[in-house]
Amino acid sequence: MQQSRMRAWKKASSLSALLCCAALAVAAPASAEDVAAFYAGKQLRVLSPFEINGGYGQLVRVIASFLPKYLPGHPTGVPQYMPGAGGLRGTNYMGTSAPRDGTVISILYDSMPATQVTDPSEVRFDARKFNVLGSLNKGDFGLISVLKTAGVATIEEATRKELWFGATGTGSAQFYVLQAANKLLATKFKIIPGYPSVSDQYLAMEKGELHAIFTNYSIIQLGRPQWFRDNKLDFLAQLGIERDRRFASVPLMQELTDDAQSKQIFEFLALSRVTGKAFFAPPDVPADRLAALREAFAATLRDPEARDAIFKLRQELDPRDWRAAQDVIMRTVNTAPDVITRVQDLIKTAN
Repeated sequence: MQQSRMRAWKKASSLSALLCCAALAVAAPASAEDVAAFYAGKQLRVLSPFEINGGYGQLVRVIASFLPKYLPGHPTGVPQYMPGAGGLRGTNYMGTSAPRDGTVISILYDSMPATQVTDPSEVRFDARKFNVLGSLNKGDFGLISVLKTAGVATIEEATRKELWFGATGTGSAQFYVLQAANKLLATKFKIIPGYPSVSDQYLAMEKGELHAIFTNYSIIQLGRPQWFRDNKLDFLAQLGIERDRRFASVPLMQELTDDAQSKQIFEFLALSRVTGKAFFAPPDVPADRLAALREAFAATLRDPEARDAIFKLRQELDPRDWRAAQDVIMRTVNTAPDVITRVQDLIKTAN
């Protein structure tokens, strides 16, 4: 009798398991069909917080052209431009008024997560609540690059000998990052603001008016590739969250100090530059549509034609998936308040 009951129980369990699997098998396609039905005949707006002709605006056009073909239902991709307030207008829209149904996505201006915590007065979003799709690259790391003729090849040597740098203004990273180095690493960087552009700084270095420059590798590579080719530069440090593989022997700025808070300050300054042109949807997008958007974004960055279009814009393509891109944003916004206060003081002093 007991054996008979056991056999009956096993049969019932097996039947339940089969029914459960069958239900799951039916549910998955149904969800995909729901997503396709939702997007069919609709527009997917891809927003830029800057005007049409800038780098962000051009990237938005590429994504709007290619992403919809990888999205179920194949909506029409439409670029949209919402410039204003240094990127805040468009980002505030995404945090407050944008439809939360999966019909609007946006590129994120790299500095917006940092702005949220350093200058929150006009911020109307919480970047931690954005639904990140991924990023095009790993952002811009800064290099402290010195002409070999200056005779300073390390940060330690820069604490004993003055180096002259240019800056576009006192509110630029060229000014306050170097000022942070002076305060936290005891370097003797003399920073001269007022140069209209990086190109003007190159010319000043070639005339002997400046010894060094703090800017992105890609900018120097574009403007003075011969400096790399002819080995004319020493690199004292790089500002990033990890060493760039092309400069593996160059220390991160946070590696040059033993003070815990100073390390965190340099890491925050780095995080503010390495969002990497992430794309995101507003908060509260339905989970199935968000998953489809993330899959479509990843597929777009594998598309040879899309990749070629991005390269033609002279943009690096070294993507982060959505989890890694979201982690950078979370780390930025969740920086300890005492570190943010020190950073605010540094930036305020610079201005």
